[in-house]
Amino acid sequence: MMSTANRRSAKRYSFEHELAPHIDGKWAEDLILELRLREVPGPEIGKVLAEADSHCADSGQSAQDTFGDPVAYARSLDLPAEPSSPASLVGAAAPALAQVLGMLGLLWSFGDLRRGEPLQLTTGYLATAGLLLAAVVLLVLFTDRVLRAVVHRPVVVWCAFMLSTALFVVLALLLDHVVVSLPAGWGVAGGTAVLVAGLAWELIARRRGGAAAEDPIRSPFGGTADGATTSQRWAVAASRLVVPIWTVVVLALMWWSTS
Repeated sequence: MMSTANRRSAKRYSFEHELAPHIDGKWAEDLILELRLREVPGPEIGKVLAEADSHCADSGQSAQDTFGDPVAYARSLDLPAEPSSPASLVGAAAPALAQVLGMLGLLWSFGDLRRGEPLQLTTGYLATAGLLLAAVVLLVLFTDRVLRAVVHRPVVVWCAFMLSTALFVVLALLLDHVVVSLPAGWGVAGGTAVLVAGLAWELIARRRGGAAAEDPIRSPFGGTADGATTSQRWAVAASRLVVPIWTVVVLALMWWSTS
């Protein structure tokens, strides 16, 4: 009978075993990840996996013994890559940035609207928006490094995210000089419009991209896979709604706290 650990391993690496049944799932996963980070097209990744699997099946050796470390092996391959241009990266990040800016405008205005006060845009609010814009630029310029950090050092990335969030809060509290004052209803309406527009922009862009944008891994012997389980696909779909969902949650808390 298969142990619980073996069942979990088989489920986790089902995609890798489907494309390369004679290769250890963890080794194949690391190889795929490195090639994805190097922006190698899916069909080329499928070809590399098929060749490695065929060699291991014929020799009876493991991929680790034959090819060594999967990351080093991936870097040693002279494969065509399709690097994303800065313009395409900015375009991909723009919908999410619009949603975040819309969320901030909505949250900043909602509390004032509930209290019957005008929205006062302070230097702290403007500094927060400026830092978000700068963060997007840095992500575009150093996408490869950021992705590697997310994959290999998730705890460090999470701590950096929490520290940056705390910095935004501190800036908003300390830099309280009012730059402009306007009706809070305008801020709520404007923030909502920008948030909805950003969400619609992202959904339309993804729909137009279709399967070509997803770049599934294709085996040269036939068959296609995108490397995602049903739960992972649901997670991807839910990730597109993170900002709107978070906005609704915070608004509900603000409503409850001021009622």
